[in-house]
This record gives sequence, structure tokens and C-alpha cells, in this order.
Amino acid sequence: MSLVLNHSVAKGTTKLVLLGIAWHTGEDRLAGCWPSQQTLANYANCTPRQVRRCLTELIELGEINSLVYGSARYGSNASTNLYQMLIDCPEDCDMTYSHRRIVSDDADTQGTSGGHIRQVIRTTKADDADSHVLQKNI
Repeated sequence: MSLVLNHSVAKGTTKLVLLGIAWHTGEDRLAGCWPSQQTLANYANCTPRQVRRCLTELIELGEINSLVYGSARYGSNASTNLYQMLIDCPEDCDMTYSHRRIVSDDADTQGTSGGHIRQVIRTTKADDADSHVLQKNI
């Protein structure tokens, strides 16, 4: 799921639907998963019709592939499709479960901590031999 959160270009409900697919996908993303559209609608708090629109958008974005296994219209008992995630890590991904971007030494690193820069000040109380660490937001 971290892959979707960090590398997907989908937005809004479409990203929630993709997260639902990611939740059902195992280690092998190409093996796929088969949650129903109603299940994905419950995850994204939307209608199954909206899920179908989101799935179409995800296919157009190249983030998933959908294999249709049948529909009631054609007399098949199959009620779900197989969804395969096609998202890959970009070259600057650290390839860990957190999927962080690698920042090179020569790149501008200002603001990479989300605006929270901490200064660590070590102090020792005069009447106590214990060392204490204070963190101060700058």
C-alpha cells in the first residue's frame, strides 16, 4: 500500500479505489486480486458506478490492468474481475517498504523534513548527574 501512497498519480476517490486494490494484492502484484466493485465502493465510500469510472481512469493512467472474467449479461457466473497493479518504483526510490525518495548529496535538501527542523541541545543539571536531551523546534 505504501507503493500506492508514494508513487501513484491518481487522486481522490480514484486513489482510494487503488488503495482498496492494493489492500487485496499480495507480494506478487502481477498475480492480481479480485475484490468486488461493491467491496471497493465500501472502501472508497462511493457507489459501484463511481468505482467503475475510477477503474477506467486507473487503466488509462496505466496503474492497473483489469482482466474481465465474465458478466451476468453473457451468462457467466463469474462476478469479479482480476485486477493487476502496474505501478513501479521510480529510479529515485529506495526500494524499501516505505518507498522513500533518495535525495542526492548535491540536491537542494531544504524543506525535506516537512518544515520541522529540530535542534538537539544536551544539558546537564548542576545538582543532578543525569544528562538530559532537549528538543527545540526552530
